[in-house]
Amino acid sequence: MRTVLLPLPFLAAWIAASSLAAAELNPGATLSFEFPELPPSLQSLSRGLPKAPRMTVRLPDNYTPATRHPVFIYQTGGAGGNGDELALGLATVGPRDFVVVNLPLFKAAWNKNGPAGGLLVTSEDH
Repeated sequence: MRTVLLPLPFLAAWIAASSLAAAELNPGATLSFEFPELPPSLQSLSRGLPKAPRMTVRLPDNYTPATRHPVFIYQTGGAGGNGDELALGLATVGPRDFVVVNLPLFKAAWNKNGPAGGLLVTSEDH
């Protein structure tokens, strides 16, 4: 079985971009980063949406540059979303104390006749 470390490129891009966008790092700010060079997300494949995958980050309401905050990273279930949905993360951990990050879900190949309508992600999807 192969381990997939998809979040690392997203986090690296976020760290680099956040240093460039320091003016946008305010309490409660939402930052969104598009990755057109990545393959389509599972949501794009299954629903025929031509959107590029993205990562969406929301800073906590009590954010300050001097304070450390844990990062809550999640992927939306079902078709996986496109990395632009914060509602579930905010409902889970709330608007304070956590940096909330939503990432898209990827699948090597989508087959609508596969298990769970082709939405089941397995170790073969790398």
